[in-house]
Amino acid sequence: MVIEILGTSHISEESIRKIKEKISELKPTIVAVELDEGRLRALIAGQRKVPTSAVLQLGIFGWLFQLLGSYAQKKLGQSVKQTPGIDMKTAYLEAKKVGAKVFLIDMPIQITLKKLSAIPILEKLKFGFYLISGIFANEKIEIDLKKVPADEMIFKLASNLKKQFPNIYKVLVSDRDNYLANQIKHLQKHFPDEKTLVVLGAGHLKGVKKLLKNN
Repeated sequence: MVIEILGTSHISEESIRKIKEKISELKPTIVAVELDEGRLRALIAGQRKVPTSAVLQLGIFGWLFQLLGSYAQKKLGQSVKQTPGIDMKTAYLEAKKVGAKVFLIDMPIQITLKKLSAIPILEKLKFGFYLISGIFANEKIEIDLKKVPADEMIFKLASNLKKQFPNIYKVLVSDRDNYLANQIKHLQKHFPDEKTLVVLGAGHLKGVKKLLKNN
C-alpha cells in the first residue's frame, strides 16, 4: 500500500496549497482526513454552533469545552481570514474532485468531549483560563499562523500542554493519536492495493508516525 501522511494547520493558507498540490501530484484513490462525521457536516454546512441536544448529551463541561475551543479557533482564524478546519474541508473537496474514496478517521467528537468532561475540575478551570488569556502570547512564542508550524514549535507547544495539563493532553493528543493510527492500520489491512493520502493536523503527525512505525 502506497501511503503518504501530510501534516497541516487548521487555519493555514499554506496547508490549503500543499493539500491541493499533493492530491494533484499523488492522485490518491483514498484520502483519509482528521474528521468525524459530525465535524465534516458542520464544516460543509458552515455551522459551528453546538445544538441543544449536544449540550444535554455532553453535559455542561463538555459543552463549555466545545464552546471555548471553537471560540479560540475562531479568533485565530479571524487573524488570518480563514475558517478553522479549512485544511480538512479542502482535503475532502479535493478528494471528491479526483474521485478518491474519503475516510473520516478521527475520534468522534462526542467521545472526546465526554473524556474531557471526566477530567478533574481544577485542571479544566485552569485550561479554560489558559484558552481565554492567550498564554502563548504571554510566553512570546512567535507563530506564523499562515504556515504549518515547524517541528520544533510543535514540540514546544505540545510539551507545554503536556506539562501543565497532562489529562487534557492525553485526551486531545495521545488518545486521538492512538485512534488515528488504528484507523490508518485498518485502511492498510483492508485496502492494501490503494494509493492513500492521510491528512492530519501537524500536532498529531509525530505521534501517529511513531505508533505506525512501532507496529
